[in-house]
Amino acid sequence: MDEISRIQSESHTCQGVYCSDCLAEHLEDNNTCPIHQDVVLFHMAPKPVFVSGERKVIDTLDQVDDKHRAVDFVLDLLFATKALYENESIFESDIDEKINEALLHSAKRHNCKHGLLIKAVHWAAVSAVAKEMVEMHYKTEGKAELDVLAKSSNWMAKMAKAVGREKWDR
Repeated sequence: MDEISRIQSESHTCQGVYCSDCLAEHLEDNNTCPIHQDVVLFHMAPKPVFVSGERKVIDTLDQVDDKHRAVDFVLDLLFATKALYENESIFESDIDEKINEALLHSAKRHNCKHGLLIKAVHWAAVSAVAKEMVEMHYKTEGKAELDVLAKSSNWMAKMAKAVGREKWDR
């Protein structure tokens, strides 16, 4: 014999008796009483729609056309990675954190509505550039001026290549 269930709600006093399995199956995809379809029992979050391809967002680093915005991101990343100079162990998550810190700072400065993003296909290359920056801080014992460093190792060209651009022109 199947278990039976009733809907108990202060807002809906339906006296219907249901097979427990049938009621559970109905409520998986519906938020209404099985008998009284116009009575909403609870609110459901909308189910996500999965879309193939990439979202077209102008605020991804590879789509930034303004050279000054790109320079600002590279300087932000140089500054963020400098904070790792005294760490004995540097984990990949430390590098990721500094990249995200630079993205956030640069996005705020340039009023990017949805933040500044790096596409997944570019993340490993950007991370490799950030690791080079950390190594450079060790070579200079963390004492070099960031604007000098930004020019000295051609970080703009490295970052442009990391995000699939030839260079930032403007």
